[in-house]
Amino acid sequence: WIYSDKIFLGKKIRRFKEDYRTEILTYIIVTPSFALTLWTFFSPVNSIGLFFATIFALLYISGVLLKDIKDYSADNLAGYKTLAIVALPSTLFTLSFSIFFITIFVVVVLSILEVCPKPLILTSFMFVPLLYSALSVKKANWVISLENLHAIKIYVFSYPATIFLMAILSLKV
Repeated sequence: WIYSDKIFLGKKIRRFKEDYRTEILTYIIVTPSFALTLWTFFSPVNSIGLFFATIFALLYISGVLLKDIKDYSADNLAGYKTLAIVALPSTLFTLSFSIFFITIFVVVVLSILEVCPKPLILTSFMFVPLLYSALSVKKANWVISLENLHAIKIYVFSYPATIFLMAILSLKV
């Protein structure tokens, strides 16, 4: 709420979403807290809960970086100093991809080491759409255009697909 409030606190102080520093800080604090709060509805906080919160937070932050590219024009017109304004779209895409890729890699390694559920090793299938998308955008010199829009859509749909896959693979049958 405080992130984008313009009615109460937003009249006195700059909204958190208007500056990249408070934007990043908000996501770093709120995202894992939200995931861990959800976890506590079903189970006490434990190492698996912390794992879940961390993975969820990393995937969400990766997605936010991608979303900020879309918001560039509106943020620029509004005079905001968001990530989309202070970083190039190619930098945001590269960061988004890197965080997503490393997150999947860590999940796969931890499942091999049996720190998290063993079936999560199948999350490695998500490397295919990730690499396809990254190579398509890299081929266009990291410029997002109509030519690689299909690859970007695949990348965007990889987020819910990854979360769904991880949820299904984590079920105890």
